[in-house]
Amino acid sequence: MQITASKSTIKTEEISKTYSDFSTAGLTNSINILTLPVMSTLLTIGVDIENGFAISDSQILLSLTDSLVSGLNLSNKREGFYKKSLIDDPYMKAPNTDYIGVWSMGGDINTARRQLSGNGIRSAALCVGGYTTSNSDDTEEYDGTSWTDSNTLNTARFDIRSCGTQSSALSFGGSTGSASGVTEEYDGTSWVNSNALNTARFGLGGAGTQTAGLSCGGKTTTEVATTEEYDGTSWTTVNNMLAVRRSMGTAGTQLLALACGGYNGSDGNGMISSEEYNGISWVASNNMNLARRRLGACGIRSAALNFGGLNNSIGSLLSIAEEYDDTTFVITNSLNICNMLMASAGTQDAGLSVAGYDNSNNLAHSEHYDQNTPAFDIDATLRSNGIGAWTIGNDLNSERDNAAACGTRTAGLTFGGRNSSSGGLTSTEEYGGTSWSASNNLNAGHRGLGAAGTQSAGLRIGGYTSDITEEYDGTCWTNVNTLNVAMGYAGRFGSQTAAVSTGGITGPTAATEEYDGTCWTVVNDLNMAKTAIGGVGTQTSGLACGGADSNSDAVAQTEEYDGTTWTFSNDMLMPWERPAGCGIQTEALCSGGRSLPEWPQLGFSSEYDGTTWSWAYDLNVGRTGLSAFGTQSLGVSSGGRFASSSYLPTTEHYDKTTPQNLDQVSSGSLTFKVKYIEYV
Repeated sequence: MQITASKSTIKTEEISKTYSDFSTAGLTNSINILTLPVMSTLLTIGVDIENGFAISDSQILLSLTDSLVSGLNLSNKREGFYKKSLIDDPYMKAPNTDYIGVWSMGGDINTARRQLSGNGIRSAALCVGGYTTSNSDDTEEYDGTSWTDSNTLNTARFDIRSCGTQSSALSFGGSTGSASGVTEEYDGTSWVNSNALNTARFGLGGAGTQTAGLSCGGKTTTEVATTEEYDGTSWTTVNNMLAVRRSMGTAGTQLLALACGGYNGSDGNGMISSEEYNGISWVASNNMNLARRRLGACGIRSAALNFGGLNNSIGSLLSIAEEYDDTTFVITNSLNICNMLMASAGTQDAGLSVAGYDNSNNLAHSEHYDQNTPAFDIDATLRSNGIGAWTIGNDLNSERDNAAACGTRTAGLTFGGRNSSSGGLTSTEEYGGTSWSASNNLNAGHRGLGAAGTQSAGLRIGGYTSDITEEYDGTCWTNVNTLNVAMGYAGRFGSQTAAVSTGGITGPTAATEEYDGTCWTVVNDLNMAKTAIGGVGTQTSGLACGGADSNSDAVAQTEEYDGTTWTFSNDMLMPWERPAGCGIQTEALCSGGRSLPEWPQLGFSSEYDGTTWSWAYDLNVGRTGLSAFGTQSLGVSSGGRFASSSYLPTTEHYDKTTPQNLDQVSSGSLTFKVKYIEYV
């Protein structure tokens, strides 16, 4: 789903809200300002403070759906105009272009298998054939919730293709150990043999219905571009595809079909190209965003969905999903589980992925894709500055990013990191609440290392490609027993005698280790493998915040640690890689980092209360690779990087006070001014 409009109009809306509107909602509850049209892009938003509206050093927090728009600090002004431009904001996007659908788990099929085929709609789907430890003839029907076994195929096959509906289906091709041309028709109860394909093949694509089917591509003894049409009785060979391909994604009808990705017999990364069939010939269309083979696809040509697959250059399995509008592929939310060789059914707005293979095991799970038309609400909350604010402190003596830090506001410690594209620093600096002073160096310098403990009893943990552990006594560093696995960019927290290291590179991994003051011990894994994690808390009450997954995509997951087991908690407010965390599990603060590769640094901050995350004031200097220490009420951030080579010495203090009531007034108003582009 993307903008396909013939013209656009810039519009400005003015909405007045009174003090009583906010006071009725309370300090922390939002009121709706405006609902934007779906086909729109937000440009600017501002607030005009009219005389008579008394504000006690307050802030207006604005949100658009799930994206932070701005925090407008009113700074004790009684009147004036404050505006935030969204054009260059790193987290604002045209709301109707990305992340418009969500995957959720459905019912498991009765027989786990791969290289099966699916057809029908999600509430009435059919899965046939496949491979378990041998060729499968299984047929299962789905009602949108659970799977029921039905009568089997007459010929067991894998890498099979099917099309049609649950009560009127067609299966064709596949492999019995060699390429098969077998065709069977299903009436909702039983399979009956029909005339075979003219060219026996497996790994082929398919589309259409039982009386108007289409087969394309596949493999005989080599990859082919063969296309055949089925008229309800027999197959007729028609014009070839533009490229030989198998294990592709296909969607559509006999006269309007799409084929995307696949394998051409030589490139293990898969194909990135797509082509469309118009009932006569194939024509080239735009490329997918990522080359893949063994992917799934469903829908019609003008509203298709593809998902999962394999690309050897970036990892064996993928979770990526894309929507197609007859012209362009747009990335949407990923599958929950990386998968390939699955069955596909349904539509773009109600898709279905079934079973598959995780490179080790046949899978049984299903996933549902739901494309919802979002309501792009702009909401506002008026509150005092109790959520905290950042002020600039004195710089580090040496600029650095990806360093480690621990301690308190008045007794902090930072060490390691880098100030060039390679190598690692050994320098150590102590913080007294006002200024930094140099201390003795680490024994070995690295970037992406971690910290636990205090200024007088600190712990250095790992680093990029490093398993080194060092203890700090307030003066010098001493090597001690190493990690079991070298790990950098992990989440670290705790004390010098009770520390935790979790996740990180290489991998990423879900591995967790605990330190008892002498040795590291492997304990229970995170629920999700990730790197570039924000770590907060103690060995018995820890927090792993955000990070990046195996596709290098930022994630929003939060996991809590009780000293034994990791448990998912509520997600962060956005996907967040390399958040700098400090505090404890029930009072945490994260800041800086990045959200997606094209947005290299963030100034955002967020507080966690043990259950949910809420936005706080932005950093004064947005940056990634920064370090943090202290508490949620008295936090410190140091160092970081603004661009690929701009290493920073910046230090900032976060101070949180108890939220205060707004001035007791009964009149006055705020006028919100919203400027956006509407597409028609």
